[in-house]
Amino acid sequence: MTSLREKRLLSSELYKLDWIKILDDAIEARPESWSDDPVNEWRNAGDTLHYALRKALKEKNILE
Repeated sequence: MTSLREKRLLSSELYKLDWIKILDDAIEARPESWSDDPVNEWRNAGDTLHYALRKALKEKNILE
């Protein structure tokens, strides 16, 4: 179980991330998922955002 301290630490670290860069990375990874018709690509868009977020967390040494 995650302690309240750990949750606050993670929340603080998430706040400090460069979210514009994360979104840019997600869009760059699969631009067709972020097109004018994103409903057809919502799952791929979510996957690219997840990957970009994990990449950012690894760069900050929050994830291994």
